[in-house]
Amino acid sequence: MIVVCPKCKASFLVPATTFKNGGCTVRCAKCKWVWHQRQSGQHKPVSPPPTPAQQKEPPTAKQTKVDKTPTIVIIEEAPPKLRFTKERLLNLMGVALTICGAFVLFILSVIYVAHGPIVRTWPAAQSFYSSMGWVKAISSDQLTLSRITSQRRYMDGAMHLVINGVIISKAEKVQVIPDINIDAVAPDGQIIQSWLIKPPKATLEPDEAVPFTSSIVSPERTVIEVNLNFVELSHDKK
Repeated sequence: MIVVCPKCKASFLVPATTFKNGGCTVRCAKCKWVWHQRQSGQHKPVSPPPTPAQQKEPPTAKQTKVDKTPTIVIIEEAPPKLRFTKERLLNLMGVALTICGAFVLFILSVIYVAHGPIVRTWPAAQSFYSSMGWVKAISSDQLTLSRITSQRRYMDGAMHLVINGVIISKAEKVQVIPDINIDAVAPDGQIIQSWLIKPPKATLEPDEAVPFTSSIVSPERTVIEVNLNFVELSHDKK
Protein backbone atom coordinates (compact mmCIF):
# COMPACT_ATOMS: atom_id res chain seq x y z
CA MET A 1 0.00 0.00 0.00
CA ILE A 2 1.37 3.42 -1.01
CA VAL A 3 0.91 6.11 1.61
CA VAL A 4 1.34 9.76 0.59
CA CYS A 5 2.12 12.42 3.17
CA PRO A 6 -0.59 15.09 2.85
CA LYS A 7 1.97 17.81 3.69
CA CYS A 8 5.14 17.18 1.75
CA LYS A 9 3.63 14.66 -0.73
CA ALA A 10 6.35 12.11 0.02
CA SER A 11 5.30 8.57 -0.87
CA PHE A 12 6.00 5.47 1.20
CA LEU A 13 5.39 1.77 0.59
CA VAL A 14 3.77 0.30 3.72
CA PRO A 15 2.01 -3.07 4.23
CA ALA A 16 -1.78 -2.63 4.08
CA THR A 17 -2.20 -4.69 7.25
CA THR A 18 -0.62 -1.85 9.21
CA PHE A 19 -3.82 0.16 8.88
CA LYS A 20 -6.45 -2.50 9.61
CA ASN A 21 -9.09 -2.06 12.35
CA GLY A 22 -9.78 1.54 11.41
CA GLY A 23 -6.22 2.71 10.70
CA CYS A 24 -3.59 4.30 12.88
CA THR A 25 -1.86 7.61 13.59
CA VAL A 26 1.46 8.05 11.77
CA ARG A 27 4.22 10.67 11.36
CA CYS A 28 6.14 11.44 8.21
CA ALA A 29 9.85 10.88 8.73
CA LYS A 30 10.70 13.68 6.28
CA CYS A 31 8.55 16.65 7.30
CA LYS A 32 7.36 15.35 10.72
CA TRP A 33 3.70 15.89 9.73
CA VAL A 34 1.28 13.78 11.82
CA TRP A 35 -2.02 12.44 10.47
CA HIS A 36 -4.47 9.54 10.88
CA GLN A 37 -4.11 7.11 7.97
CA ARG A 38 -6.93 4.69 7.07
CA GLN A 39 -6.65 1.59 4.94
CA SER A 40 -9.07 3.11 2.43
CA GLY A 41 -6.48 5.78 1.64
CA GLN A 42 -8.30 8.58 3.46
CA HIS A 43 -6.39 10.59 6.00
CA LYS A 44 -7.20 13.03 8.73
CA PRO A 45 -4.75 15.53 10.30
CA VAL A 46 -4.37 15.25 14.04
CA SER A 47 -1.81 18.02 14.73
CA PRO A 48 -1.57 21.71 13.83
CA PRO A 49 0.53 22.64 10.78
CA PRO A 50 4.21 23.31 11.46
CA THR A 51 5.53 26.84 12.00
CA PRO A 52 7.04 28.67 9.05
CA ALA A 53 10.49 27.74 10.30
CA GLN A 54 9.58 24.07 10.09
CA GLN A 55 8.02 24.30 6.62
CA LYS A 56 10.05 23.01 3.72
CA GLU A 57 9.92 23.69 0.07
CA PRO A 58 7.24 21.70 -1.71
CA PRO A 59 8.55 18.65 -3.50
CA THR A 60 9.42 18.96 -7.15
CA ALA A 61 8.19 16.66 -9.86
CA LYS A 62 11.28 14.53 -9.40
CA GLN A 63 10.24 13.72 -5.82
CA THR A 64 7.36 11.49 -6.86
CA LYS A 65 9.54 8.45 -6.49
CA VAL A 66 8.18 5.93 -3.98
CA ASP A 67 10.44 5.04 -1.09
CA LYS A 68 10.43 1.25 -0.85
CA THR A 69 11.81 1.37 2.64
CA PRO A 70 8.97 2.38 5.02
CA THR A 71 9.94 5.50 6.91
CA ILE A 72 6.53 6.27 8.41
CA VAL A 73 6.55 6.16 12.20
CA ILE A 74 3.45 4.48 13.67
CA ILE A 75 2.41 6.40 16.76
CA GLU A 76 -0.59 4.38 17.96
CA GLU A 77 -3.03 1.74 16.83
CA ALA A 78 -6.59 2.99 16.56
CA PRO A 79 -8.89 0.71 18.56
CA PRO A 80 -11.89 -0.69 16.69
CA LYS A 81 -15.10 1.18 17.27
CA LEU A 82 -17.91 -0.60 19.10
CA ARG A 83 -21.13 -0.16 17.21
CA PHE A 84 -24.37 -0.33 19.18
CA THR A 85 -26.78 -1.65 16.56
CA LYS A 86 -30.45 -2.59 16.73
CA GLU A 87 -29.57 -6.28 16.44
CA ARG A 88 -27.18 -5.99 19.38
CA LEU A 89 -29.88 -4.29 21.46
CA LEU A 90 -32.38 -7.07 20.65
CA ASN A 91 -29.82 -9.72 21.61
CA LEU A 92 -29.17 -8.02 24.96
CA MET A 93 -32.91 -7.79 25.63
CA GLY A 94 -33.31 -11.49 24.83
CA VAL A 95 -30.56 -12.44 27.25
CA ALA A 96 -32.09 -10.24 29.97
CA LEU A 97 -35.56 -11.78 29.49
CA THR A 98 -34.10 -15.30 29.61
CA ILE A 99 -32.31 -14.56 32.89
CA CYS A 100 -35.46 -12.99 34.41
CA GLY A 101 -37.61 -15.96 33.33
CA ALA A 102 -35.16 -18.46 34.82
CA PHE A 103 -35.11 -16.48 38.07
CA VAL A 104 -38.92 -16.44 38.30
CA LEU A 105 -39.10 -20.21 37.66
CA PHE A 106 -36.50 -20.77 40.36
CA ILE A 107 -38.48 -18.73 42.89
CA LEU A 108 -41.73 -20.56 42.03
CA SER A 109 -39.95 -23.92 42.39
CA VAL A 110 -38.67 -22.97 45.83
CA ILE A 111 -42.16 -21.82 46.89
CA TYR A 112 -43.69 -25.09 45.64
CA VAL A 113 -41.15 -27.33 47.36
CA ALA A 114 -41.28 -25.40 50.64
CA HIS A 115 -45.09 -25.51 50.87
CA GLY A 116 -45.20 -27.05 54.35
CA PRO A 117 -42.79 -24.69 56.15
CA ILE A 118 -44.24 -21.63 54.39
CA VAL A 119 -47.84 -22.43 55.34
CA ARG A 120 -46.85 -23.24 58.94
CA THR A 121 -45.08 -19.88 59.20
CA TRP A 122 -47.63 -17.87 57.23
CA PRO A 123 -51.06 -19.60 57.14
CA ALA A 124 -52.49 -16.96 54.78
CA ALA A 125 -50.25 -18.39 52.04
CA GLN A 126 -52.55 -21.41 51.82
CA SER A 127 -55.00 -19.43 49.66
CA PHE A 128 -52.19 -18.80 47.15
CA TYR A 129 -51.36 -22.52 46.94
CA SER A 130 -55.02 -23.37 46.47
CA SER A 131 -55.48 -20.78 43.70
CA MET A 132 -52.45 -22.20 41.88
CA GLY A 133 -53.83 -25.75 42.15
CA TRP A 134 -50.76 -26.96 44.02
CA VAL A 135 -52.69 -28.45 46.98
CA LYS A 136 -55.90 -30.40 47.33
CA ALA A 137 -58.84 -29.72 49.60
CA ILE A 138 -61.22 -32.64 50.15
CA SER A 139 -64.39 -31.63 51.98
CA SER A 140 -66.68 -33.64 54.19
CA ASP A 141 -69.83 -32.45 55.99
CA GLN A 142 -68.18 -30.34 58.66
CA LEU A 143 -64.55 -31.41 58.31
CA THR A 144 -62.06 -30.71 55.53
CA LEU A 145 -58.79 -32.35 54.55
CA SER A 146 -56.54 -29.60 53.22
CA ARG A 147 -52.91 -28.83 52.34
CA ILE A 148 -52.35 -32.42 51.19
CA THR A 149 -48.79 -33.17 50.05
CA SER A 150 -47.01 -36.42 49.18
CA GLN A 151 -43.32 -37.03 48.70
CA ARG A 152 -40.77 -39.82 48.71
CA ARG A 153 -38.34 -39.68 51.59
CA TYR A 154 -35.50 -41.97 52.67
CA MET A 155 -36.09 -43.05 56.29
CA ASP A 156 -34.85 -45.98 58.42
CA GLY A 157 -32.84 -47.46 55.59
CA ALA A 158 -35.72 -47.53 53.08
CA MET A 159 -37.63 -45.22 50.77
CA HIS A 160 -41.02 -44.15 52.16
CA LEU A 161 -44.07 -42.41 50.73
CA VAL A 162 -44.91 -39.62 53.19
CA ILE A 163 -48.36 -37.97 53.27
CA ASN A 164 -48.93 -34.67 55.08
CA GLY A 165 -52.08 -32.60 55.51
CA VAL A 166 -54.33 -30.63 57.83
CA ILE A 167 -57.79 -31.44 59.21
CA ILE A 168 -59.95 -28.31 59.49
CA SER A 169 -63.29 -27.97 61.27
CA LYS A 170 -65.95 -25.75 59.71
CA ALA A 171 -68.64 -26.71 62.22
CA GLU A 172 -70.19 -24.56 64.90
CA LYS A 173 -69.80 -27.29 67.50
CA VAL A 174 -67.27 -29.94 68.52
CA GLN A 175 -66.71 -32.60 65.86
CA VAL A 176 -65.49 -36.19 66.23
CA ILE A 177 -62.67 -36.88 63.79
CA PRO A 178 -63.10 -40.15 61.88
CA ASP A 179 -60.24 -42.26 60.54
CA ILE A 180 -58.76 -41.24 57.22
CA ASN A 181 -58.49 -43.64 54.26
CA ILE A 182 -55.60 -43.08 51.82
CA ASP A 183 -55.38 -44.61 48.32
CA ALA A 184 -52.12 -44.53 46.35
CA VAL A 185 -52.97 -44.42 42.62
CA ALA A 186 -50.77 -45.64 39.74
CA PRO A 187 -50.47 -43.93 36.31
CA ASP A 188 -53.05 -46.36 34.85
CA GLY A 189 -55.59 -45.35 37.52
CA GLN A 190 -55.33 -48.52 39.56
CA ILE A 191 -55.03 -48.33 43.33
CA ILE A 192 -51.61 -49.64 44.30
CA GLN A 193 -52.13 -49.57 48.04
CA SER A 194 -54.72 -48.39 50.58
CA TRP A 195 -54.34 -47.81 54.29
CA LEU A 196 -56.04 -46.11 57.23
CA ILE A 197 -54.56 -43.58 59.58
CA LYS A 198 -55.81 -42.48 62.95
CA PRO A 199 -56.30 -38.73 63.48
CA PRO A 200 -53.84 -37.07 65.87
CA LYS A 201 -56.75 -36.22 68.24
CA ALA A 202 -60.30 -37.46 68.77
CA THR A 203 -62.25 -34.21 68.34
CA LEU A 204 -61.97 -30.72 66.88
CA GLU A 205 -63.30 -27.48 68.27
CA PRO A 206 -65.13 -25.03 65.93
CA ASP A 207 -62.70 -23.44 63.42
CA GLU A 208 -59.85 -25.55 64.81
CA ALA A 209 -57.21 -27.17 62.60
CA VAL A 210 -54.81 -30.02 63.35
CA PRO A 211 -52.00 -31.35 61.12
CA PHE A 212 -51.49 -35.04 60.43
CA THR A 213 -48.85 -37.20 58.74
CA SER A 214 -48.55 -40.79 57.59
CA SER A 215 -45.90 -42.84 55.81
CA ILE A 216 -45.54 -46.29 54.28
CA VAL A 217 -42.68 -48.10 52.57
CA SER A 218 -42.75 -46.71 49.05
CA PRO A 219 -44.53 -49.04 46.57
CA GLU A 220 -42.53 -50.49 43.72
CA ARG A 221 -44.83 -48.93 41.14
CA THR A 222 -44.91 -45.18 40.53
CA VAL A 223 -47.51 -43.23 42.52
CA ILE A 224 -48.89 -40.21 40.67
CA GLU A 225 -51.79 -39.37 42.99
CA VAL A 226 -53.06 -39.97 46.52
CA ASN A 227 -56.77 -39.83 47.36
CA LEU A 228 -57.89 -39.16 50.95
CA ASN A 229 -61.35 -39.40 52.46
CA PHE A 230 -62.95 -39.79 55.86
CA VAL A 231 -64.25 -43.19 56.92
CA GLU A 232 -67.94 -43.06 57.87
CA LEU A 233 -68.51 -43.05 61.62
CA SER A 234 -70.72 -45.72 63.13
CA HIS A 235 -72.04 -43.27 65.70
CA ASP A 236 -73.43 -39.76 65.66
CA LYS A 237 -71.23 -36.71 65.97
CA LYS A 238 -71.30 -34.88 69.23
